[in-house]
Amino acid sequence: MSTDSNPSPTQSRGCAILFALPFVAAGGYIMAISLGLLPADPEAFKAPRLVVAGAGAIFVLGGMLVLLQGSFDPGGQQTAIYKWLEFFIVGGFLILFAAIFMWVGFGPGERTFQTETTIGPVTTSGEGDSLTGRCVFGVFGLGTLLAALFFIYKKLMTLPMSSDESLE
Repeated sequence: MSTDSNPSPTQSRGCAILFALPFVAAGGYIMAISLGLLPADPEAFKAPRLVVAGAGAIFVLGGMLVLLQGSFDPGGQQTAIYKWLEFFIVGGFLILFAAIFMWVGFGPGERTFQTETTIGPVTTSGEGDSLTGRCVFGVFGLGTLLAALFFIYKKLMTLPMSSDESLE
């Protein structure tokens, strides 16, 4: 009887697929609706369809990252193809995430925000100030965009330019 508790590569891949597929499917469904590939009530959209598609793409990219990690063993995760795929998936995820927050903060149109505060057993809720909400979302979006650009810059400095280059 073996006491090795490490899962086999097949088990790891299976778990990655089971975990990732709902995210990829949900994101793909959101993207299909927002891009008009599936029918949807136009009145149901509270944001431009491309912003909604971006939100769906975030779920797809998150699922794809899990699939990528589950598809490569630790040695394979040191290859150039893995590093480049990871770079594009994570970079795209971060850019889309920042873009959605920046649209809420700086995009055209009216915004409504809800506030809720709980202290012990007392909870208050109400309508939030539009300017404050936009500022919070906009600043967070800009911060996320700066972090994404920093990630992209740093990764580009370390990614191999050919499959012959050794990885650290």
